[in-house]
Amino acid sequence: MPAYGATKAGVLMLSESLRAELSGTGVGVSAVCPGFIATGIYRAARYAGVDPAEGTRRGELAGRLAGRWAPGPETVARAIVRAIERDRPLVPVTAGAWGAYALSRLSPAAMRRLARLGGDDPFRLAERFAGRFFRANP
Repeated sequence: MPAYGATKAGVLMLSESLRAELSGTGVGVSAVCPGFIATGIYRAARYAGVDPAEGTRRGELAGRLAGRWAPGPETVARAIVRAIERDRPLVPVTAGAWGAYALSRLSPAAMRRLARLGGDDPFRLAERFAGRFFRANP
């Protein structure tokens, strides 16, 4: 997660810097923060530090959660079109993305605590959540 978080932060800062540098040129830059979206990426992801069977299990769990709770890519596409039309600098898409953005602005310390909620293995938390909504053997 540290590499993922650092990459996201870097892209956001690059977008903000480019937007400032290109101001007045007619070129707009928007950073799109989609949040949890129902795509095949979760099943295709490689999970570092776990054996292949555990990686497959995690990908299936994330895919099931996304299929149940997350909007599809068409939601992101509509948000991108609106961002271009309205020249928006930052575009959180899902309720979760908006919530994370708002919490990170209002209380960075609370956001850090929330990010640690899953402890050493955030998939344990995801499994507990999923257990409330899915049968053990879907």
